[in-house]
Amino acid sequence: MSQLDICLREDIYQTYHPFVLGALNRQVTNAAPAKSITLDPERAAFMCAHKSVAGQKVLDIGANQGYMSIEAALRGALSVDAFESNEIDGAFLSQAAMAFPELGALSAHALNYEFAQTNTRWNYVVCLNVLHHVGRYFDGHISDMEQAKIAMGEHLQRLLLKGGCVWLQLGFNWQGDTLQPMFANGTKGEMTDFVEGLLGADAHIATVGIYSPDSHAYEAVALNDRAHPLWQRMEGLGEFGNRPLYLIESVR
Repeated sequence: MSQLDICLREDIYQTYHPFVLGALNRQVTNAAPAKSITLDPERAAFMCAHKSVAGQKVLDIGANQGYMSIEAALRGALSVDAFESNEIDGAFLSQAAMAFPELGALSAHALNYEFAQTNTRWNYVVCLNVLHHVGRYFDGHISDMEQAKIAMGEHLQRLLLKGGCVWLQLGFNWQGDTLQPMFANGTKGEMTDFVEGLLGADAHIATVGIYSPDSHAYEAVALNDRAHPLWQRMEGLGEFGNRPLYLIESVR
């Protein structure tokens, strides 16, 4: 397959990895307002700095255009399984893995990840902006928010049973619907308390990263230092810019 056969989607709010764009000599325009973008390069930099992917078996759930999956492959992951239900994005990742030897560790799956499965191959799990979509993209039988929250905890526990770690990011609203807020005041602290409540005795939040508009990067903040300025909601950053990153580690 020629590298030029790889198809890219234009005008998206996620980010294509510069390795692929550079290899293809392509540019992609972000049509969405800057405040709505997912900050993929900044997330990947923070995650890899705080938990190395080298030699790890990585699972990326809801990979989109695969920024973190590609970053993991380039940084020496033993294997990377990227699950993305969008057929175009799944095909893009499969084509990129075949076209570039540097991405040989990458396997793409153009389907939703099944949380109920018991496969234990992975020890480095990436689950960004997925679990709050319970009842929408998966678990279609769930139509109640409180039931959805219970399911989020069950899915997270399944991921943690694999051992290793889970990088987690959540939205503030159930299924992304602003008319269905999951937290009364929409604060990062409420979300963090919720995530802690999903964990049992065998796991803990090891690191919290919050995006700083001053440094243009995610910064580690103390879990209980709620007086830190970054714990405050910054409306100018939009929805994605206010979502903390959680590194959850299993103690099994």
